[in-house]
Amino acid sequence: MDRIAEIIVLHVLPHFAGHETELQSLKIDLYNLCAYHQVLSRQVLESPGGFEQGRLWLSVSAVVHSYYFCEDRKENCGRQVWKKKEFILDTVSLLDKDQRIDYVQALEAGEFISIRYPDLYWLMERHHVVRQKLDQLARFQQRYYREHIQLLNKPPLERVRQFEAKKPLFAKIASNSIKATHVVLTRQGYENQLKKIRK
Repeated sequence: MDRIAEIIVLHVLPHFAGHETELQSLKIDLYNLCAYHQVLSRQVLESPGGFEQGRLWLSVSAVVHSYYFCEDRKENCGRQVWKKKEFILDTVSLLDKDQRIDYVQALEAGEFISIRYPDLYWLMERHHVVRQKLDQLARFQQRYYREHIQLLNKPPLERVRQFEAKKPLFAKIASNSIKATHVVLTRQGYENQLKKIRK
């Protein structure tokens, strides 16, 4: 079994619930459509662009985040954080065939597999379990964004406290500059709040 097949069996198929025959068919399709990547720490996996260039990523061992450039503030703003073995994608771009505005960045070196959005869209039409999973991911992403907006409405100290508590692995791996983008603070502002928390 080569590495792509191994990753699909160990880390992708467990995300899907379905009959063994359907999952076997899905495994074959995934094997034919997925690409394998060895990624460097801090490597940008994806930049803003069209639906056609978008990819779903799965990290075997690295933490990943997304961010966008805020024109009003002239700086990067954090969007979402993913743990290893989670599906990384922009569900709005995929499901609506819309533009992507985020950068996706690995914060650690590691193995990834990816599949192009057009191929994933084809898989979604061919396999009911893929459609179900993507609908579930879309609902999760909407909830994530809603909770993140609620977090940003809190005072800076509470923002940092809750962010560090909810994302402990990310908080350990990411620089304070990167973490600050996810709570709309400067690096210095983030570090000032950390000092208050640690007193």
